[in-house]
Amino acid sequence: MKKLRLILTPLICIALAWSNAVGANDLYATEVEVLDESPEARGKGLSAALAIVIQQVSGDQRIGQQPDITEALADASSLVQQFRYHFARSESVSEHQPPEETRYLWVKFDQNAVDGLLQKVNARLRAKKRRRALLWLAVERHGQRYLLDLHEAPASYAKMVKSANSQDIQLKLPLLDLQDQTQLRIADLWMGYEPAIRAASQRYPHDVILVGRLREKPNQHWFATWSLFGQMAKYDFTLATTTLPQALAQGFQQAREPLVEALAAASNTVDQTLRVRFSGIETLGAYGRLMALIKQLEPYHQFRLRRVIDDSLLFDVAAMDGQTHLVNQLKVVRQLMEVPVDPSQDESADLVYRFVM
Repeated sequence: MKKLRLILTPLICIALAWSNAVGANDLYATEVEVLDESPEARGKGLSAALAIVIQQVSGDQRIGQQPDITEALADASSLVQQFRYHFARSESVSEHQPPEETRYLWVKFDQNAVDGLLQKVNARLRAKKRRRALLWLAVERHGQRYLLDLHEAPASYAKMVKSANSQDIQLKLPLLDLQDQTQLRIADLWMGYEPAIRAASQRYPHDVILVGRLREKPNQHWFATWSLFGQMAKYDFTLATTTLPQALAQGFQQAREPLVEALAAASNTVDQTLRVRFSGIETLGAYGRLMALIKQLEPYHQFRLRRVIDDSLLFDVAAMDGQTHLVNQLKVVRQLMEVPVDPSQDESADLVYRFVM
């Protein structure tokens, strides 16, 4: 165990050191090649440098497509803290061709200005991401109950997606894989057992949960009950139709108004910055699995490795929707066990988890 720790810790430290070399204070500085020192060339160089810095800080290669970023690139000089030129000599291509000198523009941007710009952009992006409705469907037909995969009903799914898009709602579907089927029994979904439904839903980013239970009657009519689980409230309604596609379309249509209200309430939740420690990272395999987990969470929470402490990794986490949302997502990870915070060891940690292989 000690030998593994001696091997693992330096490797993680090297990764952290590399991250800090590219990141930390240096994240806000870079250099680009320029033709000369004219104002025109400098303006183009500053825009190119700011685009690189924004990508370095955000970790998002596509963030330059956002309108706020496009405007900032056109006025990059207003974010500059300092800049300078320097020359680098390239190697000779041949004995008859002398080495060439290339002019570079080194730029350091103001950290507060860049962070403020990204906060503005991320606030808008998160506002869009928050409008997410997770849809579970259960069907009773010919005496059999089963989970309905809407991907197998493309026409109905397309209509529901179109209806959701008209209200700026992202409709999410569960995978219905072995984990879903193990964690959520069809009986729990059919009876509307809220604890089981919420627990199974935690693995999917969402703001509200919509559950449809559709039953075929002997006269080939369909009777449907729909339940909407918001942040604090639950809304139920029933309807009767002649076909399954009608039950799906009309049910979702009837749910749209309370769905929009629930999503509006969810958008009022507050983001929170937390410090989270993961212990028990004693092998490269454990480290790889933890980083894979973090990668899955990073579209919704931002993790920044702060330091390595023995067999632990300490992260600063920008948790979307606050601590409760992050904790609920980590609860369903079987390899993680939440442990009480020990003030003598974790005075700076808000949450502590032990990685269990």
